[in-house]
Amino acid sequence: MAVRAETAPVVAAAPRNRAATAAWRSLRRNRLALTGGFLVAIIAMVAMLAPLLPLNDPNRTHPAARLRPPSATTALGTDQLGRDLLSRVIWGARVSMTVGLGATAIALVVGTGTGLLAGFYGGVVDAVAMRAIDVLLAFPYILLAIALVAILGPGLFNAMLAVAAVNVTFYARGVRSAVLLVRQSEYVEAARAIGATPAWTLWNHVVPNILAPVVVFASLNVGWMITETAGLSFIGLGAQPPTADWGTMLADGRAFITVAAHMAVIPGVAIFLLVLGLNLVGDGLREALDPRLR
Repeated sequence: MAVRAETAPVVAAAPRNRAATAAWRSLRRNRLALTGGFLVAIIAMVAMLAPLLPLNDPNRTHPAARLRPPSATTALGTDQLGRDLLSRVIWGARVSMTVGLGATAIALVVGTGTGLLAGFYGGVVDAVAMRAIDVLLAFPYILLAIALVAILGPGLFNAMLAVAAVNVTFYARGVRSAVLLVRQSEYVEAARAIGATPAWTLWNHVVPNILAPVVVFASLNVGWMITETAGLSFIGLGAQPPTADWGTMLADGRAFITVAAHMAVIPGVAIFLLVLGLNLVGDGLREALDPRLR
């Protein structure tokens, strides 16, 4: 029995390594996924290097230079207060990506943990967790996010928490469904038969087999989180002035769309490109990690 316990991880590692290699090869052949990854990498790199780039202060106003179109001196033009839009877009990328990744991480941890416990242990744990999820699902997600921000108070951090709370339900229900399928597998029954503890079985047999769909969903969910947070900022519940945020920039540009369309077009294109890149990467991961699609 001791020999089996020692050699089992070695035997199990080979199929996992082969699956990882096949997934990586599939991802490298997917041109759309590579294009999306390149887009996201470029935006992320520029955002991280924002403090080192020769940019104007994104919050410094120049009333005499207000509403200037893109030109040689101002690459993307200026807004209604004369602020440099190039600088604000780049610094806004830092805000949007940080909030999107933060909200996704919170929803992923809380939702996955809830789904794991509910699906694996069942009984009272499952009933209580799923009824709480059903209560959250009873409200339209955007109205629930607005209500949470209204309770917590406007602000970028509160908007991130609200968006994360709304998306916990999707992770919890999806993970629970996956765990219910894995829980009936022969290797899980075998682990129980040899006396493995529930926690050990959950961590070593259940989690590795539901990790792929969770990663795919999270990669697709980041773009959705960014869009939702920008929407809250657009209606004044997210980032507060003078913070450079794409949603706030869209809201400012709406009032000047007929005289300075670049104010709304530029942050809109930035959101579009980032979300497009994230979705392309998510689709590529889904195809690479799903053997049926691969």
